[in-house]
Amino acid sequence: MGLIDDLKDLQLFGKALMRDGKELKTKLDRVQVEASYAELITEDIKKDIKAYQFEAQPRIDVIHQLADKIKHELKQS
Repeated sequence: MGLIDDLKDLQLFGKALMRDGKELKTKLDRVQVEASYAELITEDIKKDIKAYQFEAQPRIDVIHQLADKIKHELKQS
């Protein structure tokens, strides 16, 4: 009877292993979906940053020009 019991135990172990494997696959699939979503969000943020930078750059340039003028006038004083 020991061999039959061992085979039954092995069968139960195999079923548990298959169940655990399915659970792990489900979790892995969920993580992959979340990672893909995070990549999409990252790309959106990068686009927003580029758009903001494009809009803000002229203002930044004007500020630099004014700062240069002020420095130049302070040197002349």
